[in-house]
Amino acid sequence: MISFSTLSSYSIELNETYRFWISISFSIYAILLLFIVLIFFNNSILKAKNIAEDTAKKWEDLMENMAEGYKILDFDRTYIYVNKSLEKQSMRSREELLGKRFEDCWPDIKETKMFKLICNCLKNRTTHKFEMDFKFPCGKKSWYDINIRPISEGVLVLSNDITKRKINEIKLLERKEIFKNKFNNSILGAHTYELRDDGELYFTGYNKAADELLGIDNSQFINKRMDEAFPEIKETDTINRFKNIIKNGESWNNVTINYKEDNFKGSFENFNFRTTNGKMISMFHDISERLHNLHKLKKSERSLRESEERYSKLFSQSMYPIWLTNRKGQIVQCNDAAHKLLGYTKEEFVNIHIDDIDIQEDHKERSKKISLLKEGEVCKFETLHKTKTGEVLNIMIESIPMNIKDEKFIFSSLYNITPLRKTEIELNEALKVKNVLLKEVHHRVKNNLQTITSLLNQQKMTAHDANVINALNISISRIESIALIHQHIYKAENIETVNIKNYITELVGKLSENYNTDSKYIEQFIEVEEIYFDLDIMLPIAIVINELVSNAFKYAFKNRENGNIAIKMIKKRGKIHLNFSDNGIGFNENFNIEKSKTLGLLLIKSIIQRQLKGELAIKSIPGKGVEYRMKF
Repeated sequence: MISFSTLSSYSIELNETYRFWISISFSIYAILLLFIVLIFFNNSILKAKNIAEDTAKKWEDLMENMAEGYKILDFDRTYIYVNKSLEKQSMRSREELLGKRFEDCWPDIKETKMFKLICNCLKNRTTHKFEMDFKFPCGKKSWYDINIRPISEGVLVLSNDITKRKINEIKLLERKEIFKNKFNNSILGAHTYELRDDGELYFTGYNKAADELLGIDNSQFINKRMDEAFPEIKETDTINRFKNIIKNGESWNNVTINYKEDNFKGSFENFNFRTTNGKMISMFHDISERLHNLHKLKKSERSLRESEERYSKLFSQSMYPIWLTNRKGQIVQCNDAAHKLLGYTKEEFVNIHIDDIDIQEDHKERSKKISLLKEGEVCKFETLHKTKTGEVLNIMIESIPMNIKDEKFIFSSLYNITPLRKTEIELNEALKVKNVLLKEVHHRVKNNLQTITSLLNQQKMTAHDANVINALNISISRIESIALIHQHIYKAENIETVNIKNYITELVGKLSENYNTDSKYIEQFIEVEEIYFDLDIMLPIAIVINELVSNAFKYAFKNRENGNIAIKMIKKRGKIHLNFSDNGIGFNENFNIEKSKTLGLLLIKSIIQRQLKGELAIKSIPGKGVEYRMKF
C-alpha cells in the first residue's frame, strides 16, 4: 500500500483580488477533494463579485440621475465627483469643476455659511442641514436646501433646488402682509371670528377702524365667545348665520341699528364672509350719515319742488325780460316782459333763434362771451336787438349757465338801456362843448397872464433900483410858470390833468434860456416819471420847481462858468418823491431853514409842508452844492 504523506505550503490565487496561503497535509484523495472545494468556492466568489459590481453600477446611475445636486469634495475641498443635477444647478460642466478647489470655482463662497459648515464638517466630521440663497456671477439668484455629511473621501454635499418654493413662500408672505395692511388700514371696521372644536364662535381679532367706528377698545373681547363679547347678539340669529357662513362658505350682508338707552346711537352696514376653514370676517361701516342724508334728501326734494314753484312765478311775473336758451341758441322759454319788449308772441318765440333778433356786428365779441358761458362763467355784455317792428334797441344782457335735468341752458336777464344810451350821447356832446369852453378859458387865462408879464416887463424897463428889477423878474418868472400850466391844459386832450414830466422839461428849458449865457452854461438832468396831476396839485408844484431852478441859476453858480442841476420825481407807495440838487456853492455852515428869512425858501417850505401836507429836508455842503428832498 502506497501512502503519500508530506507537508507543503501552497499559494493559491483565485483572482486578482483573492489570494490564500494554506498549509495542508494531504493524500491523493485529499488533493482531489480540495480541488473540488476550490472550484465551487471560486464560482461563488465570481457570482458575488458580479452582484456587487451590478449593485455599484445601479447606485452610480441612481446618484447620477437623482433630482438633488450631488457633489463630493476631498479633504482639500477639491471636486472629485458631481452629478448631472449639480451641473444644472451650478450652470457649469463637470470639466469646469472636477479637479478644482471649491473656493477657486466660486471666489465669493468663503464668506457664506455653506463654506464655513463644509470646513467644519471636514474638520470635526459633523453633519449639517440648512437653507441658503446663492447669487451667481450672472446675477441669477436661487435658493437651496443643503445637506452636508462626512464620508471617507471627504465630504458629501446634497443640494435641492427650492427656488420655486421660496418664491411662492415670499409671494404668500407678501400677500399676507398686503392683506394685513389692508385689514389694519381699512376705513371699514373689521371683526374676525373662529368656529372652534366646542362648536362655539369666538372673537379673534379687529382693526383700528373698528375701535374708531364703535368707540370702544375691542381688545377686551379677544378669545371671548361671541355671545359673551356682545350679549345683545343673543336676541338675534346672527350667531347661527355666522356659523352657516363658516360651514357652508356663504356670504351675508345686513344692516344693524344700535340704540343706547332707547336713543339712536348709530347704524352700520355689514359684509360677512368666510376667509379660511373655520374662520370668517365681518366688515362694517357707519351709514348713520347716509340715512341722515337720505332723510335730508327727501326734505330737499320737497323744498326743491316748492322752490321750482316760486321760481316759475318769479320767472313769469318778473318786470324784467328773461329767457332761457339751449346750447343751439334757440329760445326755449321766456316771460311776458320779453314778449312785451320785442313784440313777439309766445308761439313766435318758440321758433326764434337768438341770431334772428341779435344784430350786433361784432360777432367775435359775442362768440367770446358764449365761450366763457360754456366754461361756467357769468357774463355781462351789451348788444343790439331788433324788435318785431324793426326798431333797434340797446340791450344789456346778464347771462349765467345752468343745468336743468342734465341739459345745459343759458339763463339771461335783459335790460333795455336805449334811453340810457341816448342820454349818454347827449351828455357826451355836452361834455365836448364844456371841454371846448374850458380850453378857451385856460387859453384866455394864459393870455391874461402873458399880458400881466408884459406889463411887468414894461415896468421893469422904467425901474432903476436893482432890488425892484429883481423883484419884478421873480414875479415875471412865477407868473410865466403858472401860464405854462394853463398852456399845457388847453393843448391837452384831457383838460383835467397835466403831464408833470412834459411840464417840468419845458419849464426848465425856458428858465435855462433866460439864465444861460455865452459865458455861463448850466447843464440840466431831468428824470421824471409820467405822472398826471390836476390843477390843484399842479400849481403849487410848479411854483416850487420854478423857485428851486431859478434860485439855482441865479445864486448857486456865482463866479463859475458851468455847473449842473438835477430833478428827479417818482411815485412810490402812493407818495410823490421830488428831489432837486445842484453842484453849486451851497449854503454856509450856519444855514438853518427854520431860521431862514429868504422869501423863496419860505415859499417852498410853506407850499410843501402846509399846502401839500408833505415833508422837506435840505442837505448842503459848502462849496459842493445843495440837495432838496420832498415827499408828499
